[in-house]
Amino acid sequence: MGTKLVLFFSYLIVFNVPFFGQYPQFSEPIRIRLDHTEESAPIYDEINQQLYFVRTFIDNSGIKKYNQDSWKGNFNNQSKTLEKLVPLEGVNDLDNNILCGLSSDGKRMYFFHSKGIYGKNAGLFVYDRINGKLKNKKKIVVPGLDISAANTIGFFMHPDETSLLISYQGQESIGMEDLYLSKLENGKWISPLHLGNSINSSGFEISPYLTKQKDTLIFATNGRTDSYGGSDIYYSCLSKSGEWTTPVNLGPTINTVHFEAYLIQVEKGLLWSSNKNGNYTDFYFSQLVPSEPLQIQYTKKDVSTFQGFDGEIALKIQSGNPPYKYQWSTGGNSKDLFQLRAGEYSVQVTDSKEQKIQLRIQISQPQLPLDSVFHFPEIQYKQDSWEFVNDSTCSSYDSLNQIFNTLQKYPCLVLKLISHTDARGEKSRNLVLSQNRSRACYRYLVLEKGIDPRRIIPVGLGETSPASYLDSSTGKEVLLSAEYLSRFDDNSIVISRLNQLNRRTVGVIDRMNFSNNDPKAPESYLLFIYQSSN
Repeated sequence: MGTKLVLFFSYLIVFNVPFFGQYPQFSEPIRIRLDHTEESAPIYDEINQQLYFVRTFIDNSGIKKYNQDSWKGNFNNQSKTLEKLVPLEGVNDLDNNILCGLSSDGKRMYFFHSKGIYGKNAGLFVYDRINGKLKNKKKIVVPGLDISAANTIGFFMHPDETSLLISYQGQESIGMEDLYLSKLENGKWISPLHLGNSINSSGFEISPYLTKQKDTLIFATNGRTDSYGGSDIYYSCLSKSGEWTTPVNLGPTINTVHFEAYLIQVEKGLLWSSNKNGNYTDFYFSQLVPSEPLQIQYTKKDVSTFQGFDGEIALKIQSGNPPYKYQWSTGGNSKDLFQLRAGEYSVQVTDSKEQKIQLRIQISQPQLPLDSVFHFPEIQYKQDSWEFVNDSTCSSYDSLNQIFNTLQKYPCLVLKLISHTDARGEKSRNLVLSQNRSRACYRYLVLEKGIDPRRIIPVGLGETSPASYLDSSTGKEVLLSAEYLSRFDDNSIVISRLNQLNRRTVGVIDRMNFSNNDPKAPESYLLFIYQSSN
């Protein structure tokens, strides 16, 4: 790089559709070509609706002249052309003179003057704009910034005039040009701060822009592995911790294998520089296509019976950008949920543009009716024992924990836990066995889970109340009595399974008015009577 060039950074209007967190969509680019010049570094003055930019002239032999001047013109959004082009008065000379910042009120303009290519009078200057004229020129002094040895340099002044981005090869640079940031504190600019390896690479980083909210940085680089080639345009977002996220490539509609940089918004579209159709850069214009906003509705079905599990949630995507991802609080990723118990369920839906919506949906159930019976998933016992079954076929502790959760949810509930046996063995022994089984549940909930003993009443009914069973052969519900079971005497597997259904524990609501003034529970509830054989 024998001849020093100036790289320029421009003021960019905040995008209506923010880049951070999603990939924007663009229409097919339209080339805006101006003969015998190279166009770059556009700045759009929204207040006066004018486009400022840099022109580098090319002579008739095709040789590029490195003196660069600031121009302005009117951008015709209908024809996608630049009209009424004129150079800016009072700032251009035989050196490089580049507009690199515009105050938010349009009253001040910032220019870089190279002055003999970075001579002692070179630097960044601010002008007052008064009645269309530039006056009161004043140099911006940034401590620790030495541009005398730089091959390329550029500036971007944020519209609030308190943040200055600089691209050059400083002492901390890891590439040809890195990005630095200086801030205005107590009326003085501080030494430039290197933006770190998350932004800077072994290549060059140029044409940065910091959004009005200062949460998104847009720049061009040739040093990232996901580049399409040449120089590509990227964006990075400021995280909650104050770090810049990994830059994201704006994609193949904007970027090519050639040189792209200096992206700004003009009216309802995007304007940037590219040399994809020649040796020198032209402007390209593309409409910014907003992402379809993500909107969701849902329908739900509440649980039909207390402690039931027939609740449902169905999502309906009204708008957005498919495909969609679903993440439920249950761990599932399907669109809809079925066989739900009462409770709160949450889901996060994400579309292909990284738009997210979170929903919280409450599935209700009927109130606890007095004297009603509800069945827990499964509490089983070994034959002729009150020892719980906990293996690959049944987890009695899961069901006991569900009883605990129910008692926690309804602090005024007093519950009868009623245990049953099958009909094998003597009735008297089965009665005692069922009492011990209900007391085993009582002991677990009181001693292990800390439930107030006055809120549980253990009851054993022996073999007197067989379970009901849906006979698949007839489609009718039958009572698993000894008489019914006798028809399966020749099938030990079926007999064993049906007897297991009779060895069960169910809950019956005794009352819903528990208070701390209730009398103590009998101490005998904690004691087993004796072990009987079934």
